[in-house]
Amino acid sequence: MSVLDSAKRKFMRAEEQLDCFDRNAREYFASNPHVCTSEPYADGWETYAVEVGGDIPESIESLAGEAAHNLRCVLDHIVYALSPGRDEWSTYFPVCTKEADYLCPRGRRPSRREEGLGGVPEDLIAIFDAAQPYHRGDDAESHPLACIVRLDNADKHRTIQAASAVVKDTSGFKITIYPNVPATTPIPSFEVEWLTAGKRIPVGEKTEVFRLRITPAYNGEMDVDVKPNMQILLGDSENAADLFLARDYIRDEVIAPVEAKIG
Repeated sequence: MSVLDSAKRKFMRAEEQLDCFDRNAREYFASNPHVCTSEPYADGWETYAVEVGGDIPESIESLAGEAAHNLRCVLDHIVYALSPGRDEWSTYFPVCTKEADYLCPRGRRPSRREEGLGGVPEDLIAIFDAAQPYHRGDDAESHPLACIVRLDNADKHRTIQAASAVVKDTSGFKITIYPNVPATTPIPSFEVEWLTAGKRIPVGEKTEVFRLRITPAYNGEMDVDVKPNMQILLGDSENAADLFLARDYIRDEVIAPVEAKIG
């Protein structure tokens, strides 16, 4: 029996929820909720818009919150398991985006590092120090652990709001020229002018996403098959992919190093 059994159970539960989240998201996109339309614009450009015709299933929002909560619990369970005899209310895994928040005392209270990790053996504290988001500087808020904390805190008070997004990704385009085009006809190229990248697409509204222009001018038959790269956004800004990144980070940068140390 391992001292990390409780943390591992939380981690396994989070993995189950993320697997279910992924299946539900795939089913949602497979239902073709996004309709793409185009309209002529100036100077040979066509403007393409995306409209979302259906709400994102509530199950996706619930699963996101539950997975975020369990991943956050994994961190606290690890610290508690390594801090025998400590008060559970003052034993936790601090997650700080600023160095001062992690290392500096807070009035009469000790630093979060000292308070939360005070019972952790000295040879293990370096693992938790290295995992702090503040090491990323200006990108600290995008650290997987920082994203998990925000989503977990949001889920405590309300359901995490999910929205679909069109991501700037030219691999989402395919241009097919019909076979009856004469061999002497130059193969046209295309230009893309993005009007948004990663923007939330309101339900029931058309949102202009990009403009497309074929050059040189081509009047023959051509089919432009547009398949936008759609994603799920959570909360105010988090991409659903952050949940999966956090899962991998916790497994590889926290659980694995701790297990290696304690044998």
